[in-house]
Amino acid sequence: MVTAWRKPAWWWTLWLLLWSLHSVWAQGVPRAECFPIENLPAPLQVEAEKVLLQMLDREGLYTVIGGIKPMSSAFVIHSFTVEPFDQQGWERLKQLRTILQTFRCGDELYADMMVFARAENGKKIAHAIVVNTRRLRETVRQYADFFARLGVTDNSHPMEVVMAVEYAPRSDRYRGYGYLFGYPKYAVDFFVAAAEEQERTGQFVKRDFLSIPTFARETNLFVYAVPKGHQENEEDRQIRERALRVLSSYRARRQRYIGKDRPGIVELLRDWLDDGTGRCSLNNARFGASIPLFRSNSSAR
Repeated sequence: MVTAWRKPAWWWTLWLLLWSLHSVWAQGVPRAECFPIENLPAPLQVEAEKVLLQMLDREGLYTVIGGIKPMSSAFVIHSFTVEPFDQQGWERLKQLRTILQTFRCGDELYADMMVFARAENGKKIAHAIVVNTRRLRETVRQYADFFARLGVTDNSHPMEVVMAVEYAPRSDRYRGYGYLFGYPKYAVDFFVAAAEEQERTGQFVKRDFLSIPTFARETNLFVYAVPKGHQENEEDRQIRERALRVLSSYRARRQRYIGKDRPGIVELLRDWLDDGTGRCSLNNARFGASIPLFRSNSSAR
């Protein structure tokens, strides 16, 4: 009678170790599924690249890379009339949404057109948004007592969270957007209190503004209101330092990837987010001073 070979204990330990390493290595999605603009019709691919570059040149960089801002917006603005029905404007809104559906890397990003509740001069205004889903969940958990009032939980769909904020009473709307845009809590508290005081007294509350630089502009893109005379505190400094680290790396990469006969913005992102095995995740972003060669020239990361 032949007795089956019984695997020793060390074999199972080794197997579990290799399996856990495989799970780590397998994080993310294949390169082609990270910002898959190739799935768009050819004319929309060209526009998608322009919109993507515009998003990253602005504060959207800090949502996609580093998760400093749970959400960024307004890198595309569209308006359309509602009375009478604006067929062309509606079709354009649909087209923009088609483009933004490719601004994803697995389920780590969500992008869409958000239409504001109020109409202005008979027109609806829509802003493009991009959401870092992990940071959004963390933010909802951090301020769970606030978001619970809006019926939002940390597993709500990103657009459900955004629209719950948009349709909230004014003070909650201001507070919700402050949290979603990644502003410090003290700054959000100040802005909400200032708006409520102005509503009561009719007097504008004086304020200063803190701006975090972006590639497109040094000021007024990633910006938040602070009390008049406010001196930058530790929380402000931490946000600025994290952002400048990301921006420095982006500038170096952008110089090498953007321009005639260069790989372009999609390859910049895929190379930045690639773990070296062809799988991309936002968690793979690195901010070292040296920028690896293009993937087509080297497999070095």
